[in-house]
Amino acid sequence: MGKQAPRAFRGYCRGSRNGILASLVGSARSSRTRMKEGPDGWRGKSWQTINGYNRGQTMASLMRVWFNVMAASLLAACGTLGGLPPLTPGADTTPPTVTATVPQRDGTIPADARISVTFSKAMNTRSVTVTAEPAVTFAPAEWSADERTVTVRPQNPLNPGTRYTVTVSGRDRAGNALAPFSWSFTAGPPAARAGTGQARLR
Repeated sequence: MGKQAPRAFRGYCRGSRNGILASLVGSARSSRTRMKEGPDGWRGKSWQTINGYNRGQTMASLMRVWFNVMAASLLAACGTLGGLPPLTPGADTTPPTVTATVPQRDGTIPADARISVTFSKAMNTRSVTVTAEPAVTFAPAEWSADERTVTVRPQNPLNPGTRYTVTVSGRDRAGNALAPFSWSFTAGPPAARAGTGQARLR
């Protein structure tokens, strides 16, 4: 026997007439298509039943045929409604990236300045770590309201003239991992005797 046939299938399409929708749901043995008119729930009994199970075929072959039947049925439902191509809701699989840092790469900052990282997406704040080499002890992180920017403050001033490399890692709310990101900068004198040398976050 080959692979088992899938247990369930879901597909969606949007109709262009009066908000009519079509949805395809099924099991390994059969599927059915039902139509929805407007936002008030399912109306009528417009069901189409398809037998997608054939005991005479191997399970591996059945799986290919079954998916083809399901896809064809969904497309037919959309076509009947004058709808758009099928829309299949999917999980967020796009990993986050770093879009800005304070200070800039290879910049110079006051020894007592804060360090910030902005991400392309809202992050799982508990998963994000910020470390530095040489080692730096940071105070608890502060997050922006949209959970895209994290700011950390060294508990003690950095050593002037020392080059630091900061590494950040973590995951977004959907669980997608950020590729480990590092950048380096040099610590200058405390803020009272230095310019900012910082990049502005937008």
